Amino acid sequence: MDAHHVPTGDLGSDYVQPADRPAAWAAMAAGLANDGRTTSQIADALCVDEPTATRLLALAGRAA
Repeated sequence: MDAHHVPTGDLGSDYVQPADRPAAWAAMAAGLANDGRTTSQIADALCVDEPTATRLLALAGRAA
């Protein structure tokens, strides 16, 4: 899943299992960072605080 993914098809087809969510959110954070977004903008886009956005970027192997 990328940061620009628009769901299509059946409702719930993009459901992410709870155990897979950290990796999915990290991938979204990395995608936003690749688009040139700041940590603050990434936090806003993902509805998390900045420390969480920083942790997600670290999980994705990206420096904040």
